[in-house]
Amino acid sequence: MKRLFAILFWVNLTWAYPLISFNGEWYGTTGHFGPYSVFHSPQNLAGKYNPSFVLMLPYLHTGFNNNLISLDFYNRLAPMDTITDEFKQDILEKIGESFEVSQYSSVMPFGLSIGPIGIASRVVEGAKVNVPKDLFRIALYGVQVNNSYDFSNLSAEAISYVQNTLGFGIKERIGNKKVYFGLSGSYILGLGYAKITSRTGRVEVSDTTIVVKDTVDFMYSVPAFVFRLDNFEPKDLTSFAGYGYSVTFGTAVELTPRFTLGLTAENLLSNIRWNSDSSFTGIAAINSTEFNLYDLYSADSIKEIFTDTLERNAGSFNTKLPLILRLSGRYDFYRAPFRFYFDLEQGFRNTALSSTKPRLSLAMELNTFLPILLGATFGGGQRPSFSLGTGFQLPFMFINAGISNQGGFVSSAEGLSATVTAGLRIPIVQRLKGTIVDSTTGTPLIAKVTVEGEDGKVKSVTAKEDGTFNVKVPWGWTKVSIHAENYTSKDTVFFIDKKEEVKATFYLKPLVGELVVTVTDFVTGLPKAYVQVIVFDETGRADTLFDRFSWQSLEKIFRRSLFN
Repeated sequence: MKRLFAILFWVNLTWAYPLISFNGEWYGTTGHFGPYSVFHSPQNLAGKYNPSFVLMLPYLHTGFNNNLISLDFYNRLAPMDTITDEFKQDILEKIGESFEVSQYSSVMPFGLSIGPIGIASRVVEGAKVNVPKDLFRIALYGVQVNNSYDFSNLSAEAISYVQNTLGFGIKERIGNKKVYFGLSGSYILGLGYAKITSRTGRVEVSDTTIVVKDTVDFMYSVPAFVFRLDNFEPKDLTSFAGYGYSVTFGTAVELTPRFTLGLTAENLLSNIRWNSDSSFTGIAAINSTEFNLYDLYSADSIKEIFTDTLERNAGSFNTKLPLILRLSGRYDFYRAPFRFYFDLEQGFRNTALSSTKPRLSLAMELNTFLPILLGATFGGGQRPSFSLGTGFQLPFMFINAGISNQGGFVSSAEGLSATVTAGLRIPIVQRLKGTIVDSTTGTPLIAKVTVEGEDGKVKSVTAKEDGTFNVKVPWGWTKVSIHAENYTSKDTVFFIDKKEEVKATFYLKPLVGELVVTVTDFVTGLPKAYVQVIVFDETGRADTLFDRFSWQSLEKIFRRSLFN
C-alpha cells in the first residue's frame, strides 16, 4: 500500500506543475515559428514567416480544465449549510457519465533556430482522470440500501517527460507553388508514467450486506528517488524512469502568397521504454472481497476485509506517444494588419495527451506594435474555450502573454490556461535592388526612388553614381516610382514576398532627344533644300529646327534638340 501511495503522490506532484505556460497551441501550427516549430510543425522552419535567427527564452504553456467546478459553482456552494437536492441534481446532470479532469503543460526554457534548422528542449506533462458518476452519487446521497454502484468506467493516465528535439525544413518549388517539408526527431527522457489499464468495480447494497467486486490494474514507472526522498542526492536527477524517441513530419504549401495550408503528423513514429532501472516498475492490483456490514465492528484489522496485492514486474514495458494529425492554415489580409489561423487536430487514441474527438481552433491576430490575439477552440472531448492574448513586439524582440477560459468566461469558466513567451529574433526583410539607366545610351543615371507599400507608407532613396540602389520594401504589392531630371518618370508595381530579394533594371526615356527629318517634293519625291521646319512642343512653344541645307544632299536630315 505504501508503494501505491507513493505512486499517487508522484502523479499528483506532476499535476501540480507550476502554472506558467504558453497558450499559443490554439492559434494553429502554421502560426508557430522559430525553435518551437520542431515539436509541432518542422516545415515552418523553411517557411517565409520564420526569421533567420530566433532565440526563445522561454516558451511556457499550461492548462487545467474540468466539467464541473468554476467560480460560479463555488459561489453557489459556499453559502449553503446543507447542499440542497436541487444543487445535487445540477451536479449529476453537469458531469454526465463521469467527472472529467485534465491538465497539460509544455515548458521550453530554451530554444534556438538558425535558418531552416531548429533545436529545442522542453518538459511535457499531461494527465487525464475520469471519475465515475456513481462515486458522486455516494458522496452526495450516501450508500443507499437496495442500490448498486458501478465504477468500471474509472480511468486515469499521467505522463511526464523531457523532449530534446532537432528539426529542419526545406523549400521546393513544384509547378508554380512553394512547397515546404520538415522533419524532426526527439530523444525522450521519461520522468514518470502511470495508467489504469483495467478496472472492474461494482458495489451492491442490500438490507444487511454490501457486495464489493473491485479490481484495479495499472502500470507505472517513476524514478527510484521518489520512494526515498529522505536520502535524495543530486545525482538522482540523472536517473530517468524511461528512454525513447519520437519523429514528426510535416508539409505545407502556399496556395496563394497570402494563404498557407499545412499538414503535420506529430509523433508519426515513437516509443518510450519504461525500464526496470527505476526501482518500482510494474503492474499492481488491489482486490477486495465480499463482507457483511456487521463485520466492520468485529474485524480486528481492515486487512481481514480488504486484500491488497501489489506485484512488481521485473521487466519493462513500452508506451507510444499518441499520433496526432494537424491540418492548419494561415491567411494574411491585404492592406490590413490582420491574420487568420485555423487548426484541425485529430487524435486516434484517448490518452492524457490526445482525444479521438476532433478539435478545431480558430484565431484572429491584430499584428501591430501591441498585438491582440482572439481565439476559440471547439471539440476534443472538452467544452469550448476562448482565448485572449497580447504582447509587445519590436523588430528584434517579442514578449507575449495570454489567457484562455474553458466552458465560459471568467466566473463561469471551468478551465484556465496561461501564457508567457519571450525571445530575440532577426527581423524578416524584403529588398529591392535596382539599376537605373538611360534607355537610349545605356548610361547609368542618378535618380530619386520612391517606394510605397500597401499600407500607404512611403520611403525614398537616391541611386548612386553607377545608377544602383538597394532599399528595404514591405511585404506584398509595392509601387516603385523613379524620377530623374530631363527624363520621363517611371512607375512599376511589384509583388515582393517575405524574405525575397528582387533585382530589376529600370530604363528611363530622355525628354531631350533627336528628331530626324527628311523633306521631299510632294510631286517628284526629290529632296528639297532651304526648307524651314518649325516644331511646337506641348506647351505651345515653337522652335526652328532648320534654316538652310546643302543642295548636294540626297536627303535632308535635321538633327537638333527638340527643346532648349
